[in-house]
Amino acid sequence: MEDLVARFDALCARVDADMRCAFQRSIEVLDRAIDILGLDKICFSFNGGKDSTVVLHLLRIAVAKRVLASLARTQQPPEAFEAAYHAAMQRMPVLYFHTTDQFAEVNDFISHCIATYGLQCGVQACSFMEGIQNIMDKRGVQAFTMGVRKGDPFTDDLEHFAPSSKGWPAFFRVNPILLWKYEYVWVFLQELQLEYCSLYDQGYTSLGSIHNTVRNPALAVTDATGSVSYLPAYRLQDGSSERCGRGRVCTKSTTSTNV
Repeated sequence: MEDLVARFDALCARVDADMRCAFQRSIEVLDRAIDILGLDKICFSFNGGKDSTVVLHLLRIAVAKRVLASLARTQQPPEAFEAAYHAAMQRMPVLYFHTTDQFAEVNDFISHCIATYGLQCGVQACSFMEGIQNIMDKRGVQAFTMGVRKGDPFTDDLEHFAPSSKGWPAFFRVNPILLWKYEYVWVFLQELQLEYCSLYDQGYTSLGSIHNTVRNPALAVTDATGSVSYLPAYRLQDGSSERCGRGRVCTKSTTSTNV
């Protein structure tokens, strides 16, 4: 885990100023939320998508940085890090909503992450509102960390810290990657060599249910025989076409249409 923190800091040092600001701001947002509420009052809502995966690792980095700073202040040996880090992560509740129309690859990836990173994950098979109310009642959760970005539905007036919508239980939404561009997501995941759902390597760029999600037509390539294949999501050149596989018509290709 300490290696990931070092690689993140090195990445921030070599990317352009706008991307560096976005990366560092995300850690600051999470740090502020933890300072105000504590890890046990902040629930991470994990859905296995690329943005949610980014937030998972930002949380890991933010927690690790806090643990390292605490050990330095109290002059504890480096060997104390692993136990302290895992104890801190165990305090953070994680929520996953299981639905029957989810891609099997997404479910598999979520299960993999839960096992790999030792997440304290509660699986809900109910509506989003009901699941949120359940974990608020059982764990005293006051905020939910989510992987939303500007351009996603209903994000026009959203801020890094935002209250829940009218008619919902009262909680705060923490949106650490709200101002990230599409390309930032892939720089973060690829440069830090982090795993993500395999569907993104098959031409999907935005994942919903099996009923409303197809491969992004902007990533389609046709060979000399007329056979069509799809480039991976990180090859999408125009981030505004990200949701072309989610019920939006893509009017022009943003990659080469022939190989």
